[in-house]
Amino acid sequence: MEKLVLLERDLIFLGLLDKAREIYRDLGPNGALSYIKSSHRLLSKVYHPDLNPGNEQKAQDLQQRLNHIGELIGSITDDALIALLKKGLP
Repeated sequence: MEKLVLLERDLIFLGLLDKAREIYRDLGPNGALSYIKSSHRLLSKVYHPDLNPGNEQKAQDLQQRLNHIGELIGSITDDALIALLKKGLP
């Protein structure tokens, strides 16, 4: 599957895509890109298995998914990510 399609699916799963599009509409691309990247990093800390005793397996599964999302974000140019955000705007 294409990287942008995978990233779009994962941003929807995390609940980040709609807010990123709202920020893009209100503030432009720099704010939206910053939101996606910083939110991803924050969620990686929140879902760290060491911080979730009793839910280690679920946290580990989500952490692995977040690691994959980080790799996708890192492998996609900012212009491609902006194009993904624009795709959902009227």
